[in-house]
Amino acid sequence: MKTSGYLFAVLLLISSYCSPTLVCQTFQHDSSHTGVYSSRGIHNAPRIAWQYQTDGPVLSSPVVYAGHVYVGSCDGYLYAFDKESGKQIWKVRTAGQILSTPAIADGIVVVVGGEGACYAVDAAKGTFLWRATFGVEKQYDVWDYFRSSPVIAANTVIFGSGDGYVYAVDLHSGTLRWKFETQAIVHASPAVSGDTVFVGDYDGGMYALNITDGSFLWRFKTVGDTYYPKGEIQGSACVANGMVFFGSRDYNIYALDESSGQGKWNFKVPFGWVISTPAFANGTVYFGTSDAHRIYAMDAMTGEVKWVFRANLNFFSSCAVANNIIYAGCMNGKLYALHAETGDTAWVFQTQESKIRYATVMDSTDRVRKDIVERSGHSLKRMYEMFLDLGSILSSPAVDGGFVFFGSTDGSIYALEER
Repeated sequence: MKTSGYLFAVLLLISSYCSPTLVCQTFQHDSSHTGVYSSRGIHNAPRIAWQYQTDGPVLSSPVVYAGHVYVGSCDGYLYAFDKESGKQIWKVRTAGQILSTPAIADGIVVVVGGEGACYAVDAAKGTFLWRATFGVEKQYDVWDYFRSSPVIAANTVIFGSGDGYVYAVDLHSGTLRWKFETQAIVHASPAVSGDTVFVGDYDGGMYALNITDGSFLWRFKTVGDTYYPKGEIQGSACVANGMVFFGSRDYNIYALDESSGQGKWNFKVPFGWVISTPAFANGTVYFGTSDAHRIYAMDAMTGEVKWVFRANLNFFSSCAVANNIIYAGCMNGKLYALHAETGDTAWVFQTQESKIRYATVMDSTDRVRKDIVERSGHSLKRMYEMFLDLGSILSSPAVDGGFVFFGSTDGSIYALEER
């Protein structure tokens, strides 16, 4: 059949605007950080499908792409494994600890290194493609565990830095496209919705920027607290249902209008920073807290609490949601699987180091031993170092098929499957 010149011109015009969507796998699964996986997950007690021991704590979160699992370690390596068998496909060395989560799109893996550089690696071969340097990294304090994880959108890699800037570089060349200066350290991971980037800083500002040129759209300032007047934003935003959800060190979780930055509601958590990135599913946000040792499920529109799950140590890991199960790692070395509707426990998995060392930190009532507090000399830094020695799970789980993947401070990368 012959195509008329007019119709051919129309089809050509359409094809020029309808290029394939660039799908990004990144921290909290997608570029909006919803934390939702379309996988069956694990509903019953799991077993270890495979386990890999690195030479440093694993705070980076795994990302699954094309049958491979990608994750960084504090030993400075970025790893790629076969999802099913755990066989190492490749590993590449960076110049510092990897405290961020990789992002992957178009066959390219990008990760932010601890020394102030962003690396791009061929996802299949493990060969370096480019390295982009930026400002010198900084650590805010001893609880500043993570670095900004990159997100990929519109052929652009976007990430924050300890020098206070948000950077955007070309996915294929690493060439700087734009940078935006905030008022403090940016270790939150940018989230993208449409043509807008959302990212918070340690001054308590949540920014909305244009993805094309980094131009400023709006800024929301957290309310702060007596002990944390800046209201530092350490965790990342989740963008869903026209709203931006994020937590702060001022003990609040916030919900903003995505377009205007106007506050819709906030909820103050008793005695707990909100460091984990909220996950969003079926009109509900799920998030963990630090010193409150809780996971909350809240109505996304109203902020009404639906249920609360209590543990015995901090949740810095963000929640993953798959097939009506919530997965979250705890500083006590346990991965909790909870029913999304009720918060009831489906199962609990404990890391091997946590099993070995648990009684050295916890007493018979499952509380922190009093002598641990005394031995730490009432130093929170020292006490939290003891907690990390448990084989804590600060890494956020990823779900793919019937597997759940996460890292631990015992240096292991775990892959769980149903028994």
